[in-house]
Amino acid sequence: MNKRLYYLNLLSLLNEAAEELNILDLKERDRVLLAHIWKLTSEGSNNYSADYSTFSESYGKASKNGFVNSLKILRRNNLIRKISNTGNGIYEINIG
Repeated sequence: MNKRLYYLNLLSLLNEAAEELNILDLKERDRVLLAHIWKLTSEGSNNYSADYSTFSESYGKASKNGFVNSLKILRRNNLIRKISNTGNGIYEINIG
């Protein structure tokens, strides 16, 4: 199977999962931030201390306002939970 076919199958699976989780309305910036949090938390094993400067180093197009809004959207969609108000907040991935 070639890489394009793998990619298309993966897109199909992602769309099906997003529909089941009712998160089809996530924007690209929200998905990028969620992937960033997933990576920095060792796939959800650790907490995420929200830090715009660290995020913007990797994803320079993001504005601070967009970063904060994406955190709110991820919380509203129950993908992350805020566990502390320190700085921009400390979050954990909501796997269950």
